[in-house]
Amino acid sequence: MAVYAIWKSRCWKCEKNIKVAVHYGRVNGIAFLWQESVPETTIARLDGLGVKMEKRKVGQSGRACILNICPYCKSTQSDSPLEKELKALLKTDESMVRFVDIDIGSISPAPSPPMAAGRTDVKLIDGEIRKLVDMGVAVDVERSRAADGVVDVMVLRTDRHSFDDLAVLMTGLEYHYLNMSKMGYLFRRSLKSEREHIVSESLPDVPEHIAEE
Repeated sequence: MAVYAIWKSRCWKCEKNIKVAVHYGRVNGIAFLWQESVPETTIARLDGLGVKMEKRKVGQSGRACILNICPYCKSTQSDSPLEKELKALLKTDESMVRFVDIDIGSISPAPSPPMAAGRTDVKLIDGEIRKLVDMGVAVDVERSRAADGVVDVMVLRTDRHSFDDLAVLMTGLEYHYLNMSKMGYLFRRSLKSEREHIVSESLPDVPEHIAEE
């Protein structure tokens, strides 16, 4: 899975606001910098989200890497300052960063807004959490909610399960991945009625289009 963190930055040269992206390891929180090759499909999808990337030479070594480019003055945006900027945003205001899974074309903010206090279906979320705990999954009870036709479960990061293992497990339970935080991964399950389920299955898949802000 190729996950990119995308946020609004400012070009160091012309000082105009631009969108930038960094390949981000959502399991270990590591940014993959100075990449020498990136699939053309990835660059094209990022371009569709307003992020410009090109292969440019770095310093005097002649080494060529895929770097963020200012669409206005065409200057390269160095990976190292962007990594520091990303880490600062994740510490101070995660809502400014979006994570895009390039492979499946989904995008989600980090984090999702919490459900309103007092509206949680206690019995429903208790049942969901008990089921996951019995399967050996660590769940943050305080940040898991069930209301308004959906169940949101915050699964904690542990050494017991990798993200891929959790994704397979949660998908089997009809959850889909929303986003990540320092603590763990947020998954959501829609509580569709049987009729809605039948209708949705009868319709063809429609690609999700992500509009540039």
